[in-house]
Amino acid sequence: MSSVSGEITLTVLIDISTLISMTDERNAYRETFDNLCARLHALKEKRSELEVELSELNNEIRHLDEVTDHLMPLIGGSSIGPGWINGQGITDSIRSVLSEVPIGPFTPNEVFKSLQEKGFDFSGHTQPMASIYKILSRLKESGEVTADKTGHKVSYTWKTKEEDIPF
Repeated sequence: MSSVSGEITLTVLIDISTLISMTDERNAYRETFDNLCARLHALKEKRSELEVELSELNNEIRHLDEVTDHLMPLIGGSSIGPGWINGQGITDSIRSVLSEVPIGPFTPNEVFKSLQEKGFDFSGHTQPMASIYKILSRLKESGEVTADKTGHKVSYTWKTKEEDIPF
């Protein structure tokens, strides 16, 4: 065998080896891709099931809110429990938090936490903190609250009116 034909044979063997290696890599990538696609499909199905369950829970909560609102006058009550916010919009709920107990001042984060503790439903708000900041700003502009700034932190206090004082 001449050296030229040996070189050609060696080159052909190297090329075949490279093709086999590339095919193996391609198969490994395909397997990884197929596994990832299957996982993605499973997660999307699970998300859909959870969205349906969440929708059913929200409907039941809305229904129970309506029923308790209708039953409330029959039991002589005006609220479910101390400080409970039921059926109010976010602005009135913030007013309730700020005016309930004169312990202020409240930071926007404290208002948010208090609303959560009192059962406010934020599901209709994509950016609840932005809403809280804007409402507090409007309440300040209308003179319902005062704002105190310490450094970068702003806190809000309810302005007590004469009609708010029981005596």
